[in-house]
Amino acid sequence: MIDNTRGILAMSAAVVVFIFNDALIKLAAETVPSAQAIGVRGLFATLWCVLALLATGAW
Repeated sequence: MIDNTRGILAMSAAVVVFIFNDALIKLAAETVPSAQAIGVRGLFATLWCVLALLATGAW
């Protein structure tokens, strides 16, 4: 795959994930305390980063 195409797809996926994350955190913030919502968000962000590192072999 051409590097430009790969970069475009990666950025598009990142935008979709950001929008999904933003919607979920707003939904969660309605029912749980802010600190708990931020903590859960951080936990899932860490898990996604670990999965990305494992998938790319960059660990």
